[in-house]
Amino acid sequence: MRFKDRLEEAMGNDSSRVFAAKCGLSDGVIRNYLSGKTYPSLDRLAQIASASGRSVEWFIRDESVGEVEHKNAQADKSTSYDRDRLKTKLIAIVELLEDRELASAIELFRKRGFEALMPEIFNTPDAPSEKCVAERDSVRHSSSAASLEKEPLGKKHIG
Repeated sequence: MRFKDRLEEAMGNDSSRVFAAKCGLSDGVIRNYLSGKTYPSLDRLAQIASASGRSVEWFIRDESVGEVEHKNAQADKSTSYDRDRLKTKLIAIVELLEDRELASAIELFRKRGFEALMPEIFNTPDAPSEKCVAERDSVRHSSSAASLEKEPLGKKHIG
C-alpha cells in the first residue's frame, strides 16, 4: 500500500482541510500528499501519525495488519532477513526525508559510520567487535553506499 493510500485510510471521512487542521498543516500540503506529488518529512509524518492515532511505522510499511502479524510470527521462527524487503523499506524511509535531512544523514554516515546512525547496535553486549567491523569495512562493494568517495564505512572518522 502506498503512502497516499495509507493517508486516505487514516483520514477516514475527514476532508483534507479538516485533517490538515488536526495535523497543524495546510490543506495544500495534505492534498499534495494525497496526489502523490510530495511525501512528508519525518517531522510532518510524526504530526500526521499523532493526529490520526496511528504509528509512523503504519504509514511506511507495505502490508496490511493481518499480513504483518503473520509475517511477524514467521520472523520469530527465523532470524534471517529478506534483503530485498529491507531495501524496499529503507528506500521508503529515504523517500520521506527532505533533501537537507538526507544530505545530513549521508554526511553523518560518511564522517562517523554505522555507529553514528545506529548507536544502540554498538552499545549492546553482542555488538560487533572492532575486528569484525574493520573486516567488514575493508570489503568494498560496488554499491552506492561504497561509492561515497570510496571511504571505509564503520567506525573510522574522516577528517
